[in-house]
Amino acid sequence: PGNAALYSERSALYEKRDSLNKAILDMERAVKLDSLNAEHRLRAGDLYFRAIRVGNAREAFQRAVDLAPQNTHAKLRLAEVQLVLRDYPNSMKLVNDALRIEPTAARGYYLKGYIHMETRDSTRAISSFRTAVEQDPQDFPSYMLLGKLSAARRDPLAEQYYNTALEL
Repeated sequence: PGNAALYSERSALYEKRDSLNKAILDMERAVKLDSLNAEHRLRAGDLYFRAIRVGNAREAFQRAVDLAPQNTHAKLRLAEVQLVLRDYPNSMKLVNDALRIEPTAARGYYLKGYIHMETRDSTRAISSFRTAVEQDPQDFPSYMLLGKLSAARRDPLAEQYYNTALEL
């Protein structure tokens, strides 16, 4: 009962069996037992996000960033929550902070592209999505959005982006 790692492990098992609420409860116990563990906070945030408990997810990811300021995954997950909440300036700041730490993080460029797309800057969105697929040639969502944005501009590359997405 006093082992945070075992609660975390059982949480992962519950998650695999689609028992999201039980998985969350076990991660909450793990966090209470080991409150300075950023990875536990990240896992809890991911579970909250899946359960559409965005406020809890934001809090968990923020705490993970506070505990591990060089953790790019934590910054990108918090940026994603801020994006969902339409807090574009804070989301972009977090993405840029993460990319300064890890310049090859494809997820960061994907999020930048999405922020630009949401703020109706399709030129920058396309540029960011292209960088994302340069960093990760298997990035299906970026290829799909490149296809969508390119098709809207009647760019002949749209078909190529969609074909690559289909191959993936």
